[in-house]
Amino acid sequence: MLFKIFFTIVVVVGLVFLFKFKRTNPKKIASPTQSSDNIPNAFRTKTSGLSIHEQSLLKFLQEIVAKKDHIQVFPKSQLTTFITVDPNLAPEIQERLERDLKQVSCDFMLVDTRTFSPVVALSINSSANLEKLLQDLNVPLIPLMKGQQYDQDKLQQLVIHYL
Repeated sequence: MLFKIFFTIVVVVGLVFLFKFKRTNPKKIASPTQSSDNIPNAFRTKTSGLSIHEQSLLKFLQEIVAKKDHIQVFPKSQLTTFITVDPNLAPEIQERLERDLKQVSCDFMLVDTRTFSPVVALSINSSANLEKLLQDLNVPLIPLMKGQQYDQDKLQQLVIHYL
């Protein structure tokens, strides 16, 4: 009997303690539809979108095409920027091809600024999907090896035929 009274007192005191000192939930981050003044910056910028090797390749390519006023270099370009799917295809096929196309990118694309059409693509360790797609589109691909160092003269020899 004494045990039941003691147990009841402990339970009542515990419940009172829980209700009195209720836990506080952490403050939730406001949704984008609410005031944007209260949203903390959840995104961080990378130090660079390109590796050191890619930065040097970009610099060399920019120096090469600087002599040509109608060619521009696009680094890390998605092919959807330059390629569209045939609108005469069935909608299901269009959606599938657009989804597949969004997953394919190349490291560098030289583009004719007069027509905004790709002239040549350069890719470090290119994928089979990229090679097949560019071959179907008659866009030449210059494969670059990842471990190999390229200087401006070597790159110029590779791209001079397309400029």
